[in-house]
Amino acid sequence: MPAGSRHLFSTALVTGFFRSLLDLVGIAIIIPVINVIVQPALITESRALRWLYDTGGFTSEVRFAVTLMVAVLAVFVFRAVCTWFLAKRQSQVVYKVVEHIALSRFASYLGMPYRFYTEQNTSVLIRNFLVVPFEFGQRVMLSYVLLVNETLIFTVMLGAV
Repeated sequence: MPAGSRHLFSTALVTGFFRSLLDLVGIAIIIPVINVIVQPALITESRALRWLYDTGGFTSEVRFAVTLMVAVLAVFVFRAVCTWFLAKRQSQVVYKVVEHIALSRFASYLGMPYRFYTEQNTSVLIRNFLVVPFEFGQRVMLSYVLLVNETLIFTVMLGAV
């Protein structure tokens, strides 16, 4: 592993946490809009919705609901862009570790005596420095990051209730 692998792994955890948090916000923001569409009377009952309605100068509940839907759409687009950048960064971090593992394995193979190669199956050698590190990144690192982040989000949700 690289010297800063703990830092890299922490970066992967943090970016994954922000991705999960953005997903949670995306779900949480749509529920009030659906409630306004189903029950327009909520506009007058809720202090925050009433303030938005009055501040925006709306004259129709339908226009207010449509504006809320457009705002939710804008939030979803923003969330998608942020998620793309975070996923890209998370993948870069994980594959930096994978690259280090693969190059270390390859370098160790380069230092082996010729007899080692005559006794080994070349497809196994290739698999060991190409496939195994990639599978480690995909199946172990990213899965672990996902598990930790979803557990944190679940904990945050339980704490909010």
